[in-house]
Amino acid sequence: MMICFFGRENIISNIYNVVCNNYKSFVFYGQKRAGKSSILYHLEKRLRTNPNVLVANIGNIGGVIDENSKAPLLYQMLFEILNKIKYAIEDREYDGITPINIIFPTDIELYSHPSPLQYFRNFLQEFKRKANRIEGWKEIRTVVLIDEFTYVYHLIVSNRLSNDFMINWKALLQENYFSVVLVAQDFYPKFKALDANAFQTMQSDRVSYLAEDEAKLLIDKPIRINGESRYAEKAIDRIYELTAGSPFYIQIFCDKLVEYVNDEKVIKITEANVNKVLKERMIKLDKGVFDNLINDGDTSPDAIKKEDSEAVLRDVAKYTNNHPYCNKSQINCHTIGNIDEVLNNLTQREVLEVNRDGLYRIRVGLFKDWLNENPL
Repeated sequence: MMICFFGRENIISNIYNVVCNNYKSFVFYGQKRAGKSSILYHLEKRLRTNPNVLVANIGNIGGVIDENSKAPLLYQMLFEILNKIKYAIEDREYDGITPINIIFPTDIELYSHPSPLQYFRNFLQEFKRKANRIEGWKEIRTVVLIDEFTYVYHLIVSNRLSNDFMINWKALLQENYFSVVLVAQDFYPKFKALDANAFQTMQSDRVSYLAEDEAKLLIDKPIRINGESRYAEKAIDRIYELTAGSPFYIQIFCDKLVEYVNDEKVIKITEANVNKVLKERMIKLDKGVFDNLINDGDTSPDAIKKEDSEAVLRDVAKYTNNHPYCNKSQINCHTIGNIDEVLNNLTQREVLEVNRDGLYRIRVGLFKDWLNENPL
């Protein structure tokens, strides 16, 4: 599959400006497979080009927390932040910057301290004081990157993590020891609603589908020959209609299309070729390819059931097979939860599009066709 990165410059520049120039923190979230990890990767690369930014990349928060440990989860997280800051400092010193000569605590020292949270604060204060006295360190700002932060939500709602976590987390950010960039799953607004006050100092943005011009460039540019497009007629428009500008589905579709073009020795790709690939190769995709549209990743007790989401989507797909949009009255499936909540969830997650008349359609046309061709 071709690996491309298109159309995310604006959000990367926005996050960079927020954390580097405004000294604030940021959350970006969206569907699984929306390209969030790629955004984080490219953001980190840009941050590392700034000599005044110290990058501490924690990675997936679920991978650094041991729920079987006797150490509270908050303290484990704080130690991991210190550990990654330590590595970042060592890398700077290795590159020739004046050593700062600060001794980081071990995990045992942090966990066994009478007040680990205050110990964490005191250590960062000491680091800041020393940095302000050493040339080359005075202007350096620490930025902590954390992926899959909504894992914390699951810990809180399952009572494995105290609600005080977010209160302490907000306090640390307000004390300005570092900025954070958090990557969250599609249900982040629900997490934010749990304690809106804890997130009020953070800016946020949703990673959505690519804009039409960016999506069409992703469809076209990677397979050009000598700078010339291989598409004819309305083939690019048709692929955009089928994928809604999702980079994930564009790459899957174009991968199958390239296989077809090579097999059939096609010179110019037409709309008829695109429809043939849809019918012969895309409709046979495994259901798991569409899991990000059916499931928002929320596993809490009051989450929207994925069975409800799929049932609603199948009704919408069936009706819009012959109509442009579907009225709520055409959705006759049985759901465990409230159907309005299911529809709201699917709309907020941009799986469904609702027009000004309150009518629905599935945004990713490929998914609509797959649902109709693959009954339960």
